Amino acid sequence: MVYMHCSIRVADFAAWQTKMYSDRDSQLQAGLTLIQLWRSLDDPNRAFMLLEVQDKETARQHLNPDEVRRSSDAAGVLEFQWCFVESIPVPSV
Repeated sequence: MVYMHCSIRVADFAAWQTKMYSDRDSQLQAGLTLIQLWRSLDDPNRAFMLLEVQDKETARQHLNPDEVRRSSDAAGVLEFQWCFVESIPVPSV
């Protein structure tokens, strides 16, 4: 399974979170499903997300720089980094 790990810093977490959830249909059309959302205890405007990816190339097209910039500006995003990752089994102790 392929996932996308994101790190984001925003001007206003509550406003960004509302915008993020309202964009769910677009995310689903791009084959992205939010699995987990974490918020930093040290900086409440920094968050980390894990999304399940159905098709890496479709997701990559959804994340084209022009579209990301437009949606980021509208949501008050100050920093946004993402990468595709895979799960690696951890041996039991």
